[in-house]
Amino acid sequence: MTWEKRPIVIFNSIKWDREGGGGNADGVYAFNLQTKELAVCVAKDTLTILEPHVRSWISTLISLSDDGQTLYVNVAIEKAVPGGRGVVHYHLASLNLADNNLKILSQLKDIRF
Repeated sequence: MTWEKRPIVIFNSIKWDREGGGGNADGVYAFNLQTKELAVCVAKDTLTILEPHVRSWISTLISLSDDGQTLYVNVAIEKAVPGGRGVVHYHLASLNLADNNLKILSQLKDIRF
């Protein structure tokens, strides 16, 4: 996604596991097209989720506020379930890029629409 007011591209990074065939969220980055600087907006495992969970990650970038301070995202929150793999719930959230404060706005019942 790009920011209209400045030449910046924000992207979600996934590191692929060649052996397991899957990917793991690595973080959200900003790349300045003028200066060629790459900056970490959200480092891996730095999301603060208040509810108990196994892991969480940003699954989709939705939009960036006009002032470039708030990123709207879909966030995945995996919770443990007895006797099995975890269950993942997806939420629409706002993320303040200055302090990585994540605010859940709504649970998403279906992420494939």
